[in-house]
Amino acid sequence: MDVVIVGGGLEGMAAAWALAERGMRDVLVLERGTVGPGATGMSSGVVHCRYGTPSSAAMAWRSLQIFEKAEEILGASVGFRRTGHLVGVGPLDVRALEAGVAMQRALGIDVYLVGRDDAARLRPAAELKDFAAFAYEPRGGYGDAHRTAHAFGRAAMRAGARIRQHAPVAALTASRDRVTGVRLADGQEIAAGTVVVAAGPWSPALVAPLGVDLPDASFASLYAGCHDATPGFAPVIGPAGPEGLFVAAGFGGHGYATSPAVGTLIADLLCEGASTDPDVPAADFALRRFAHGRPPSPRQAFAGTAIPFRARSTAPRRILL
Repeated sequence: MDVVIVGGGLEGMAAAWALAERGMRDVLVLERGTVGPGATGMSSGVVHCRYGTPSSAAMAWRSLQIFEKAEEILGASVGFRRTGHLVGVGPLDVRALEAGVAMQRALGIDVYLVGRDDAARLRPAAELKDFAAFAYEPRGGYGDAHRTAHAFGRAAMRAGARIRQHAPVAALTASRDRVTGVRLADGQEIAAGTVVVAAGPWSPALVAPLGVDLPDASFASLYAGCHDATPGFAPVIGPAGPEGLFVAAGFGGHGYATSPAVGTLIADLLCEGASTDPDVPAADFALRRFAHGRPPSPRQAFAGTAIPFRARSTAPRRILL
């Protein structure tokens, strides 16, 4: 195999689609259950471009345009509905909201600040008195993550990729300083020139035996399930450790909105050796950014606006409507 992708969720399927579309025919996805499991199956599918770093915002903007034309591009609906996306912040975060909107607009994203009256008109049922500033993204909305994963998968298969369900990967195989493939739970080994690990929260355990440490954020509490998130909340996308190993993990529950662009970036790196989108530099998502212990600050988190965390503040942080 040219490429084996471990994980049949959004990111794995998006990678298979993008690679197959580039003409890489020998692509195999291995999924331990059925397509669209894990975090993908539990995703709310919120689509917006209100991300705190330019590269993440640009990925979301590229992805939104694919969701809007999914039937034309992927050959199937992903259930996308344009409802608009309104965000509100308390007094402490007004400047951060304004800076975030300015950055996003510089990328061409359709987002703008709105006053309280406009916010009330947009969401008449919402209680807005405690919020000091608002931003609105008219093209935001939501989609169906499960349908999206299947749409990626069908498009990938039409382009020549293969998908194996109920094929759990037990380990990655390697020789010297190079990954050589994977070993399934039943003992079968599959050789591959490149292995892309897109297994969500299970990714760190798969790559750890090869000496690859995927930084994992700590959370004080969870109300259901789990997210795979890095300390800086931006994902790891790109080569890691031994030659032939790629990782796409650590999306912190926000992988849906950027999944098409994630697949494109993986295809860029594997086919071209670099990102072809100047607004999405691969270095922003490289594992090596953690080498000096300086991941992106939480105030530039992958999810949401560039809002600083102030534990003692009782003002509302933000509201997604």
